[in-house]
Amino acid sequence: MAETVQLVRGKSLEIFRTCSNGLSARESIMKVGEAGRVIASNLRTDKALAGEERGLISDAFSCWTGTMAAYVEPGKAFNKSRMFSNELQSAVFTDPRTGERWIFPVKEYGSEKDAILVSEHPDYTIEVNGNEILIKPSIIDIVPNFPEKDGWYLIDPKHGITFGEEISSDNPEARYLWRAGGSGRVSRVIRGRDNLLYGWKYVDIYYWPSDVYGVVVEAPERGAAV
Repeated sequence: MAETVQLVRGKSLEIFRTCSNGLSARESIMKVGEAGRVIASNLRTDKALAGEERGLISDAFSCWTGTMAAYVEPGKAFNKSRMFSNELQSAVFTDPRTGERWIFPVKEYGSEKDAILVSEHPDYTIEVNGNEILIKPSIIDIVPNFPEKDGWYLIDPKHGITFGEEISSDNPEARYLWRAGGSGRVSRVIRGRDNLLYGWKYVDIYYWPSDVYGVVVEAPERGAAV
């Protein structure tokens, strides 16, 4: 019987991989899992970016977060999207660089439109079979009113995903959504684009899973038992 890996959890953060020595989405999930660590969520990373922790983990940026997401074309229900597989009952995104097919089960949310499905690490694992990468979430949440275009928006309090109507960039709570224009994605949220104006505020759900970024993980506070 395989030995169960004891996960290291905590309220602090530390760098698992710098951006200069980064990993793809698939590699990061596998290597972090093997190490028994938990990838920092988009919301937790947002908190770090907005505060003093930002400097402590800056070498990881841009970084993958642990927030896995799936969205389809604006105005389309998941089960009416060109990304939807009837056979798999899933949204499927094919990475143009590698041909890998990232498969996110839609479950009871098939008829939902203008929404985004979310699962947080470690509430999902991946099963790799050749070029097929099946995401196996134990928990799937839905964030409604997912914007149809890039812009400044508020973020939901659970996952830090942009939603609702466009607002002014002057609002300190505003975050900038970077999404695939008229199409969709199955990928992880990327944060910390310091090379761009307001880069730390970008909620990036645009790039491909084969792209390479840093990784930040949860860590116990110093002196705390692991």
